[in-house]
Amino acid sequence: MNHDARPQDGAQSPGDAQPQDDAQPQGDVQPRDGARHKDGAKRKDGAKHKDGTKHKDGIKPKGGAKPAFVPVPDEVQATWPAPVDVDVTDRYRVSHMRRASEVVVVTFDHWDEGKSTFTPGTRGDRFYASRGWSQVHVATTRNDWYLGGATPQLFDTVRAMVRDGGYRKVVTSGFSMGGYAALLFAGPLGARRAVAVSPQFALDPAQVPWETRWQADRQGLDWTADALAHGGAQDCDARIVYDPCHPADARHVALMRRHFPRWTYVALPHAEHPALRPFAETGRVGKVIAGLIDGSFGLQKVTRMYRRERRESPTYWATLALQGARRPRLVAGALDAFLALPTRPPALLAKVALAACRSGDLARGVPLLAEGLAGLGAAAPAWMQAELDAARQALIDTPAG
Repeated sequence: MNHDARPQDGAQSPGDAQPQDDAQPQGDVQPRDGARHKDGAKRKDGAKHKDGTKHKDGIKPKGGAKPAFVPVPDEVQATWPAPVDVDVTDRYRVSHMRRASEVVVVTFDHWDEGKSTFTPGTRGDRFYASRGWSQVHVATTRNDWYLGGATPQLFDTVRAMVRDGGYRKVVTSGFSMGGYAALLFAGPLGARRAVAVSPQFALDPAQVPWETRWQADRQGLDWTADALAHGGAQDCDARIVYDPCHPADARHVALMRRHFPRWTYVALPHAEHPALRPFAETGRVGKVIAGLIDGSFGLQKVTRMYRRERRESPTYWATLALQGARRPRLVAGALDAFLALPTRPPALLAKVALAACRSGDLARGVPLLAEGLAGLGAAAPAWMQAELDAARQALIDTPAG
């Protein structure tokens, strides 16, 4: 059998583009102004959290305990202006949702397999509206990383919307392809903060010749606009969330570290692509994204929460098993933990079973891989079916006892 892990196709799980609503608090319990944290750091108005992050924006917690998140009531949301859409060529649409906040979040479509039109439901309206945050969303009809020949016009259109809104602070945010755009647009928009989950540093084969994902989608793009390394985002407070055990994503982040050493890099081992999938499975992705956007979540807080919650994530155990497939004891433990969870999504069951087969545990791996692929039906990858066939033959050829 081929023991090399297959490159990921970049497919996103449902809801990856934007976080879902969750009734969760967004910040730590704060001491009174002027009081000190346990680590001795004095807290002034807008000073540091326990994890060292600062509140520089207009949505910082005030003194006292941070109350649980309460969505903006529907009747208040009903008074806000209707979204304004502006098409930039026939390929892009920029939507402005003006709400109550002086802070605007600029968001972007993520990669979506077979994308050929504007995808409904990718803006995350409910999430941002429930927090009263104004929003500008950039949509595309193609998986093109916003490099389809109109990048300067997109910059100008978004800049005009931000200027017309009179916003005091701009935050960009996105997942994977959208994360790349969040970083690319941060400089031209003068963003104070960018939140990018599993982003790419570049797509141009001349810059990243080792990147083999999304080959068809990357054909014919405007590489002159693929200029993150030369962008003006050096002073942006960027938060990069990624899986350091995902080979391609880790290489992109290594390039970012070289060019942008002051950015914050949040490593979530075995979280896969995009790296907030485990939080989506435990119902906390909205809380994490909100905290990264408003500054109440820094490196330490996100990693602490991840260490607490990853054990409840099927993605974590399946990815741990596959990324460690040459370590049979690790794979066996991950498989046991995965099977103990209340749900076993077919794609992840196939993944953890494949790891079992590759580690030599054919007796457990083969039937579970067959179950996972059966659950996927027509969506089962041909290469994975080929590995199942090879594992079955290996099991037959294995001497009894």
